[in-house]
Amino acid sequence: MARRRGGSVLLEALKRLAEAGPAGALQKDLGVEAAVAKALEDLGLLRREKGQKVGVPNRCFITQAGLDFLSAKEGGARPLGEALEKIPGALKRVEERLESVERSVGSLSSSLEALRAPAKPRAGEEEFLVALREEYERLLRERGGVTPFLEIPTLRASVCSRLGLDGGAFDEMVLGLQGRYVQLSSATLGERPGGIMSPSGVYYFYLSLIAG
Repeated sequence: MARRRGGSVLLEALKRLAEAGPAGALQKDLGVEAAVAKALEDLGLLRREKGQKVGVPNRCFITQAGLDFLSAKEGGARPLGEALEKIPGALKRVEERLESVERSVGSLSSSLEALRAPAKPRAGEEEFLVALREEYERLLRERGGVTPFLEIPTLRASVCSRLGLDGGAFDEMVLGLQGRYVQLSSATLGERPGGIMSPSGVYYFYLSLIAG
């Protein structure tokens, strides 16, 4: 059910851009997260123009590929463009990418909710470390990846749910374990929201456990 609602939001955003025509529409009026608009831009379904001055919002314009995708979803109101006709399975890949974006936005929303929750009792370091290690190993098994690094927002949500912690307490305890039990890897804040900002100003988004 949630996925269909997310898909409807994305389609509505494209419809609004199609109706706006060459004038385009303000990004804030599309009803989607900035990360979703960026993903649609990466897919070539829309084009964004940044405001010329500070405080001026971005304006979005639908592309021909966006019109083709919208046409296909609405039952073929317009013929598919040459680009999609020449790429077998292109439409299916676009839909799969959109579903992935919706899942990412849902995970980010859950992490933000955890951060906004009222302060809860802190766990002791030993209890926290046990929960961190077990949740880390579980998520690593489920993902089945080759890298030992996990995204902090995903791990934070699991550990906070298990221990009844708020996001701030999780971040503080992870920073306290850095170098002893955990290794943190940095990322660009704008590209990977939901990480941990250290007191020194370094932004971390990935975490792995130190063997021992």
